Amino acid sequence: EDFVYPQPNVLQMQFFPTEENDPLILEHYNWLKQFFHHPNYIKVDGKPLLMLYQRKPGAMFVFESLRKLAKEDGFPGLYITCG
Repeated sequence: EDFVYPQPNVLQMQFFPTEENDPLILEHYNWLKQFFHHPNYIKVDGKPLLMLYQRKPGAMFVFESLRKLAKEDGFPGLYITCG
């Protein structure tokens, strides 16, 4: 069955990076990619779907960093939803 890993505010609760090159962003992506590479993980136009319940103000650079890491990992990007 297809699945998506619902991100239950992990980015917001565990840490909130203040710099674009914060090593915790890479550490978090490295944890997420085990799901992204699963053949049944839901992708939109080839991009892994990342669902967030909410975002913190100033989080856009974190999303952009995650998108960049996804591209470096062979995906066309990362499809992020918040709501």
